[in-house]
Amino acid sequence: METRTYHYRGQIERWRAGRRSYVWCDGFSAQGSTGGVEYPWMTKQECRAEARLIGARAVFKREG
Repeated sequence: METRTYHYRGQIERWRAGRRSYVWCDGFSAQGSTGGVEYPWMTKQECRAEARLIGARAVFKREG
């Protein structure tokens, strides 16, 4: 199975309906074809869903 690598970019804010408030989450994104950052940054769950759409498995990297 193909893999799609997502790199940690920083904290992002997401709405959580159950909490009825915004929460901070780790943000990840893939690298573009030229090596740059792809936008938007996403949560791990959102990355996994995106990878699944293209028939790949999400892999997460945290440098440093």
